[in-house]
Amino acid sequence: MYLPRPYPDELVGSMLHRTERILGIGREPLLWRLTGHKLSAHSFLITQYAGIAHAFGMSFETFLGQHTVFPYLTAFQEEDERLRLVAELERSHTVLRATASLVRRAVIGEAWLRFCPVCVEFELKRYGESYWHRMHQLCGVSICSDHKVGLYTSPAAISRAPRIPPPHEMVNSHTTSPEPSPTISIAIAMASTAALWRVYDAHSLAETYRQRARELGYVYMGGKVHGALLAHDMLNFYGTDFLRRYGCLEDTGPRLRWPGKMFQASAHNSTTFKHILLQVFLDSKPTPSNNRIDFEGRRQPKTRDWPQIEREAIECLTAEVSRHRQAGTRVNLEDLYDIAGIHSIVKTKKHRIPALMAWIEQFKKSPQSTRIPGRRPRR
Repeated sequence: MYLPRPYPDELVGSMLHRTERILGIGREPLLWRLTGHKLSAHSFLITQYAGIAHAFGMSFETFLGQHTVFPYLTAFQEEDERLRLVAELERSHTVLRATASLVRRAVIGEAWLRFCPVCVEFELKRYGESYWHRMHQLCGVSICSDHKVGLYTSPAAISRAPRIPPPHEMVNSHTTSPEPSPTISIAIAMASTAALWRVYDAHSLAETYRQRARELGYVYMGGKVHGALLAHDMLNFYGTDFLRRYGCLEDTGPRLRWPGKMFQASAHNSTTFKHILLQVFLDSKPTPSNNRIDFEGRRQPKTRDWPQIEREAIECLTAEVSRHRQAGTRVNLEDLYDIAGIHSIVKTKKHRIPALMAWIEQFKKSPQSTRIPGRRPRR
């Protein structure tokens, strides 16, 4: 079977949709020929089928590295862990949960496919068609790292939806506002794109972060890194709305706790996006906002406003479900928890959030839930 030549940085989902259009073949027959499995859908961002890689003339690992978000997900992990995930993907033909979990980590907070108008213009001139890029779909990326222009958000969901047209045929697309600022957005885009092609030394990450923090003045007693002060300044640097949107502000609370863990030996276990946020912050060469004594004296325990936490979480969840309802797609609770940043309180503080728990129970029974008790059996 003739298959179109993959373009640079093209996503596997884009390649499959182009193949359908060029060959005039349906999704199910195409996937049957490429994988040997009866499939009605396929992830846009990653694949667990070596047959697809081989059909495009590549080894499975090469294909994962050039046409999926897999290298972004594993950029800061140890080599043994990367190899384990490759093997796990190859074994997960009948278990979609494994790939779905990986994809969520790459695009948390993002629901729609995005594209760069300058890239599209260039591709139409050079190839006669446009395609969907990996670097434009990554978590927190709102600017093209190549052209430094804002991305357009399309009405096509990052999902297994069939018949997604190329970017130049997308109607009702709209521009995105760089968050939290154009300068920071460019830095995030550049670091995210670099993570698609660069593998970091997982063993030296924590020490590298500690050394850079000390050089910037985030020093505690005995030369230790003052993680709390650095986290405080990171929160002001990015803003609560931005961090909460991408699941980086725990429990909708006022403090960041995860930056301190990045200075420990287990730093490589953190998500790629958190590594990027820390690197971008350190690269901005910040000056500590306060000295240690003043900062410690200012920190006072605060009583948590649980009704307010519930209201904000329900408002966030309702808006996200509404977006999926308008797009005709479903969403699972894990994704909603990530977006609202409520994983911990749902697990440990249920007695504090009765209204939120009631909303969650109602959502489970709604048509927008991917799991409706008693109606759609688990596969």
